Amino acid sequence: MRAHLRARGPLFDGRAYTQLGRFDTDLRQAVGREATNRIVGHMVQDFRQPTPYLWTTITYADESGSTRVFGRENLPYEAWIEGTGSRNYPVTRFKGYRIFQIVTAGVPGWFDRVVRPVVAETMRRIS
Repeated sequence: MRAHLRARGPLFDGRAYTQLGRFDTDLRQAVGREATNRIVGHMVQDFRQPTPYLWTTITYADESGSTRVFGRENLPYEAWIEGTGSRNYPVTRFKGYRIFQIVTAGVPGWFDRVVRPVVAETMRRIS
């Protein structure tokens, strides 16, 4: 007597593969949103003379399989505010806020909290 086994489910009918592709996109968007929110939060909190124009230009985009957070307007004083411009210290006393550096350094601390919901949602869709 022979038993005939039939493989069924998301791993065998292609749904899992589709959801894993979506997982990559969802994860990059979640990380981009979180990084953007943290950068804007630092700007709102730390700027000595806050004006919303600069932080309203901060956004993120997928580029070559990674997420890049940047100012949409490409303003000439963004590098100066970050502290990476040619007009920063020693030319002026202002050394910059280094907000992008601070947020980038903090990624390992919040990455897990951002990833877990995306993984959970992907697993829910696959099952």
